[in-house]
Amino acid sequence: METKACYALGLDIGGSSIKWALVSHSARDKPRVIETGIRPIKESRMPEDVITELADITRTARHAHGVLTSIGVGIPGMFEAATGIPTLLPNFPSAWIGYHFRSAVTRRLEQPIVLVNDAKAFSIAESVVGAAVDQSLVVCVVLGTGVGGGVVQNGALVTGKGSAGELGHLTVEMDGPPCGCGNNGCVESFAGAAAISSFAGQPSAHDAFQAAQRGDSQAQAAIDRAIRAIGADWQMCS
Repeated sequence: METKACYALGLDIGGSSIKWALVSHSARDKPRVIETGIRPIKESRMPEDVITELADITRTARHAHGVLTSIGVGIPGMFEAATGIPTLLPNFPSAWIGYHFRSAVTRRLEQPIVLVNDAKAFSIAESVVGAAVDQSLVVCVVLGTGVGGGVVQNGALVTGKGSAGELGHLTVEMDGPPCGCGNNGCVESFAGAAAISSFAGQPSAHDAFQAAQRGDSQAQAAIDRAIRAIGADWQMCS
């Protein structure tokens, strides 16, 4: 008798888009990604608009594959574990703070969700099925609109209290540039996309890297500055 496949949906909210993956799993077979996609979100990034996109992606997945056994949603910041209410999303509107996000998504998707910090989800995935399998201690850094990260020890996330494991918001220069979280000199204030593009004098981080490849010294300096901040972050975690 064949073991029926089940489907899990992962939804990752980023600064400019939602990335998603549909995973097939069964008692007999290892989980495998069978579909992925990316969808832009409105520049305003208001929670209601983002939830509408999450619901549409979920509806499409159900139409194609039937019942989803689980749904995970990653957000680029911190939230209260008990309530699912965001407490720190440096690159998102203030409307997110205090918003009952997890319960609102549960209502729209008509199914309970697992809410997780996006970088921490990436970290646990790399340690379980990715590049860091069988490693006892894993530190992952995620670079994008912001800078995130996670620490995994013996297959479990190290969460600690408060902002433990928020590698993008470790201070690496006391008098450094202001960060969206309210502090100064965080890794993100050097290595986030906006920081790189601004210091490079380019419209985007992508343009900054292209300019550096052409020999632009200001763009290269911006990239070197970001690398030094990430390196200091790593040393603090070691």
